[in-house]
Amino acid sequence: MKLIFLKLLLLSITFPCFASGIKFYNSPDAETHNESLSIYSRIGNTIQITGNLEQLKFFYESLSQTKTKKVRIAHFGDSLILGDIITADLRSIMQQKFGGNGIGFMPACNDDIMFKYTITHKFSDDWKWASVFTRNPNRYPLSINGIMSVAATSSWLSYNANRQYNAAKSFKDVRIFYDNTEAESNVKLKTEFDEIQLDLSIDEGVFNESFYKAEKEVNSIILEFENCENALIYGVSMENGPGIYVDNFAMRGNSGASLNKLDKNFLKESRENLDYSLIILNYGINIVEAGKTDYTWYKKRMIKNIKELKEIYPETSILLVSTGHKGVKRGSRIISDPIVNIVVETQKEIVKATGIAFWNLYDAMGSDNAIVEWVNA
Repeated sequence: MKLIFLKLLLLSITFPCFASGIKFYNSPDAETHNESLSIYSRIGNTIQITGNLEQLKFFYESLSQTKTKKVRIAHFGDSLILGDIITADLRSIMQQKFGGNGIGFMPACNDDIMFKYTITHKFSDDWKWASVFTRNPNRYPLSINGIMSVAATSSWLSYNANRQYNAAKSFKDVRIFYDNTEAESNVKLKTEFDEIQLDLSIDEGVFNESFYKAEKEVNSIILEFENCENALIYGVSMENGPGIYVDNFAMRGNSGASLNKLDKNFLKESRENLDYSLIILNYGINIVEAGKTDYTWYKKRMIKNIKELKEIYPETSILLVSTGHKGVKRGSRIISDPIVNIVVETQKEIVKATGIAFWNLYDAMGSDNAIVEWVNA
C-alpha cells in the first residue's frame, strides 16, 4: 500500500507544469486514481522542484515537440522502481497527456521478469548476461540500463505487453540495439500477424540498430536470433509514433555510484538514437547505514558521475530525486531513521555542485517520523 500512495504522490508533484496533479489523466480508471489521491492527500506535502531550474529547459522545450517527434525520459533508480514500479505510472500519465504508445527500452535479460506487471518478458536459458548488480568476469560493456546480454546459437526473447496501462498495451515500432554480430547474423521477428527476418549487419562503432515497423498495432513479439553467437544485445525498444517514452533503468541495491560502470562509448554513440530530454536519478536509500554520518565518498562519486552524464548529454535536463523516509525501531516505536536526513543533505550538496534540479522526496512524504503515517495508512 505504501508504494501505491508513493506513486500517486510522486506523479502529482514531480514536475511544476503538472501543478494540477493528475486531473488530466483521462483513462477509464482516472476517477479511481483521483479519488485515491484525494483520500490520501493528508499524507505528505506538495514540494516544488529546487536547484538549477534553468537546467530543466531542455525537457520543457522538448514537450512542445511531442506531436512530431519521440521525446525520451531515462528513469534511473534502485529497487524502488524495480519491476517498472513508479515508472509505469509516470509513463502512463505522460503518454496520456503528450502521446506515445509502448513501454520503450527493455533489456534482453533481467531478474525482475517475475513481477514486472507492465509486460510479460521471457528469454531462453542460453543467454549469458552481466550487470551492475551481478558479477561481470568477462568485462562485457554495460548498456545504458546497466545490463549486457550475450546471445548464444539459438537464443530467443519474447515480450507481451499487458493491458493494465492503455498507453503501453500495444506498439508498432520495434528497435533492436546490438553489436558484435557477423555478416550473416539476423533475427526472426514474429508478431500476432506477421513474421519477418531482420538483418543484424554491423557498421563501424559499438552501436547498431535494426528497425521493424508493423502495419498495425501489436502487443507481442518473439525474437529468434540466428547466427548471433556472442552478439551483444543492448536492448529492445517497443514504441508507436511520436510522443513520450519513459525508459525504466532499475538497478537494485544500488546507490547511483555504479553509474560509472556504464559503457561511455555506447552512451555517446547511442545519443542520436536514444536522445534523452530528461534523466531522473532516483537513489539514496541503499547507502543509509546505522551509525554512519560521513558520506563524502558518495558525494564525490555522484558529482563525478553526474558531470560525466552532462558531458555525454549536454542538452539533457537532469533531476535528482532524494531518498525517502526509512523506518527504524527505537524500543517499541518505529521512527524515521535519522541517518536519512544526513543523506538528503549530502544529495543537496551534490545538486549544488553539479548545477542540476532537485526534488526532495523526504520532505514530500512529510516531516520527521512521517513513515509511521504511511505505514498506518
